[in-house]
Amino acid sequence: MRNPLLLLTLGLVLLLGLAALAGAFDDTPSTIDTPDLALDADAITQIEYDEASWQATLTRTDAGWRLTAPVESATDSLAVQRFVEAIAGLDVETVVSTNPERYARYGVDSAATVVTVYAGDEPTRLYLGNVGSDFQSMFVRLEDDPRVFSAAGQVTKPTNVDAWRDKTVLRLPARLVQGVAVTTPDAAFSVSNASGTWTLTTDAGTTDADSLAVERWVGRFANLAGNGFRPDASVDDVRENATHRLVFTLRDGQTRTLTLRKLDATFEAVTDEAAEVYAVPTFQETSLFPAAESLQAADA
Repeated sequence: MRNPLLLLTLGLVLLLGLAALAGAFDDTPSTIDTPDLALDADAITQIEYDEASWQATLTRTDAGWRLTAPVESATDSLAVQRFVEAIAGLDVETVVSTNPERYARYGVDSAATVVTVYAGDEPTRLYLGNVGSDFQSMFVRLEDDPRVFSAAGQVTKPTNVDAWRDKTVLRLPARLVQGVAVTTPDAAFSVSNASGTWTLTTDAGTTDADSLAVERWVGRFANLAGNGFRPDASVDDVRENATHRLVFTLRDGQTRTLTLRKLDATFEAVTDEAAEVYAVPTFQETSLFPAAESLQAADA
């Protein structure tokens, strides 16, 4: 019996050895010696984000997060904060592979998103891979560690740098507005509130305005956001070739101007102080530039 048993044992050892060489056990999860990221969202001062097609740097300032590369820009504070908290919330749980040849399977190869987090003396570099099969985890690599880890949590990767940029075109509280002059290719009119009651002035003269309708309309500019930017457009060119314009007169006597140039599906928009051109979808045209008749009092 010894010889058959010995042969069987040797055969099993040989098969196990061949399986190990083939990497059959590389993807067996293990909780042995998993690192603790221990990232504190409040302690993070800078993040460098590196995709295959674009890169960006976020820097925490006294006024909050700011985009410092590839352009200097204010940020969408909520979007950035969600990203920072997601990075800090990753919790490494298991080792799923130690084989570099399998990096592509987990999305942590050379094409992976690389995020370098600065919080303290030494930066932490993360390779963000694919989402796990449970949709509540993702695969990551750390620094130069050859192991692939499964980490609880998910980090939503932005599609481009504009996802982090503040797209607010105009922030003008309605309580500050005393009048608005409107110019479009089809009409020109104005509304004003000099004595607590809104009036409407058109080519036909001045009449009472529907105050609720005017206030609802003016309220749209308390926080007017675009859906992106027009990096190839010139601010001066938009101003010189405007198709639509709104001039707001404020209660302190100052004015604010919103200038737009209409294209097929997009308005190119700039303000007085704008250093870049915003994109505003043209489906907002009716809400931004209502017909004068819609602002007129019913009994006027």
